[in-house]
Formats: sequence, structure tokens, C-alpha cells
Amino acid sequence: YSGCSAIYGSLCGEFGEGTFLIVTAVCTAISGLIYIPLFKQFPWKPPDNKYKPTPEEIEAKAEFEKSGDITWLSMADLIAANEKRQEKNMQPISARFGSFEEDKVHLHRMQQTARRDFEYYYRETSLMVHTLKHGSREERAQLAGMLEMYQHADPPSDQDKHEFLEWVWDWMQYAGYGNPAQAPRMWKGMFMAAFPYILENGEKNPLWKDNAAEVMLKVEHVVHGMLKMDRGNESFEKATKAFKLSSLRPRG
Repeated sequence: YSGCSAIYGSLCGEFGEGTFLIVTAVCTAISGLIYIPLFKQFPWKPPDNKYKPTPEEIEAKAEFEKSGDITWLSMADLIAANEKRQEKNMQPISARFGSFEEDKVHLHRMQQTARRDFEYYYRETSLMVHTLKHGSREERAQLAGMLEMYQHADPPSDQDKHEFLEWVWDWMQYAGYGNPAQAPRMWKGMFMAAFPYILENGEKNPLWKDNAAEVMLKVEHVVHGMLKMDRGNESFEKATKAFKLSSLRPRG
């Protein structure tokens, strides 16, 4: 056993009793020091949701300030505008949902801007959850005021509902999803998977404010899922475009 290493010296009788345990403890402690810089970066608190607008978003904000049009207003600017309205005890901003035919020529731009909205709102909901759980009394009161504004907002009109449902139907047909009556149960499951349960009747439920942290955590999960799905769709679309379908054609 003359070839035993120093680490295992205590097992060979070369060192005093307990030396092996001491050496092991010291090595473990030293290795733990390596992770101290990482602990400092651990997201105990979500990062500030600092937003850098694009030139198009700056232009859209200017148009909103001039005419009130929110068509291309970023989610960041929309939330900021509603915060100002909440301070004045006003209703949150709303607009016509519009028709699919009107939006058809802008579908690509809508997807691009929505992706940035997903990214911003995911960070925003993370901050909301943190504020509701760990924020100061003033921060929680301010957020509670925003939640109350949405809770007491006017419900959608019949026209709003019609335009929304009509837009979804037109998109599903345009995108090639066929007849939902041929597999209604699967379609219902698809919608419930894409839009999972948050809280019955949403902000109109009296429990909305009392369970705000839990509700916003679910909203955060939904937005994160949308963001992941959107990125996955984009990656898949790029991959299919790069794939040569002609290579699958039989020769001759």
C-alpha cells in the first residue's frame, strides 16, 4: 500500500485519526467558494423591466399621443398609459378589435410586435408577482390600484365579442385548420391547452384582487408559454423553408 495517495492516507495509517474527514471538509469548503459569484447573480428579485423601444414603437407612441390610436402601441407604452389613467381614476384604454380582412396585410408585423409584447409582459408579470409577495406597502397599494381599475372596467360590448370571435374564425380558416365540427372535442382541448384556466370570470371575480399573486403567477405562466410557442413556431418555419421538398420526389 505504499502507493496510497495523501487523500487516503488516514485509511493506510499514514496520518492521524480523523485526518481524512478534515481534509474532505476543507476541500468541500474551498470548492464552495467558487460558487459565490454565481450566488450574487441568483435572481432573488426579477430584473428591472427596462424597455428599449424600436423606431417603429417610438413612431407608434407619437401617433397614440396625437390621435389615441393604439393599433401599433407597444405593450410597454400601453401599460404606462394605463398607469397614468389609473392615477386619474379613468377606465383602461380599449379599442375595436377589428376584422381579419383589415389586418391581413399586416400579419407579419403583428407577429413581430406581439413577440416583443410577450417578452415585455412576461418580465412585467414576474415583477408584479414579486411586488405582490415582497414589495413595500406603497408598491403593493399602487399595484392593487391597477388591478382595481381593470376589475371595475366596462365589459366588452356585443360588437367587441363579435369582432373577436369573427377574427379568430377567419384566422383559423386562413391558416388551414379546417372544420372544427369534425372533431369538436379535440378543438375544445386545443383551446383549453393554449389558454389554460386562470380564474373563473377573470378580473370580474371578487377573488381576483384577494388572490392577485396566484392569479398573476398563472398569467406569467401563460405568457411564458405563448413566448415559447411563438419561438418554436418561428424556428420550425425557418427549418421547413430550408428543407428541400424536391428531394422527396421520386426520380424518373
